[in-house]
Amino acid sequence: MRLIVKEYILQLKEKDELDTLLSQIFEEKGYAAVSQPRTGNRQYGVDIQLHNKEELIFLVIKQGDIDRKVWDGDTNAVRQSLDEIKDVMINNLTLRDRSRRIRIVVASNG
Repeated sequence: MRLIVKEYILQLKEKDELDTLLSQIFEEKGYAAVSQPRTGNRQYGVDIQLHNKEELIFLVIKQGDIDRKVWDGDTNAVRQSLDEIKDVMINNLTLRDRSRRIRIVVASNG
C-alpha cells in the first residue's frame, strides 16, 4: 500500500494537486487555511498559509526533487521564497500572529 501511495504522490503536479492534498491534510489536523495558492497574485514566497491557536505555518511547495536550480536558480526558487517570507510575511504579521510559533515548511514530492 505504501508503494501505491508513494507513486501517487510522485505523480502529483504542484499546482492544484500537491498543494490541495497538503492543505487538506493540515485542515484534517485542525489547521485553518488563511491563503491558498492562486495564479497571478503576489504571494511573497508562501503557497499556503495555515494556522491554529498555537502556531502559524507557511508552506512552500515544489514539484519534484529540490536540486541546485530549484533551490536558487530563478525568481520562483526555494531560497528566494524563504527570503520573501522572512522579509515580507513575517515582518508584516500582527502582534497576535507574532505570539504564535512560526514554522516555514518546504514540501516537495521528489
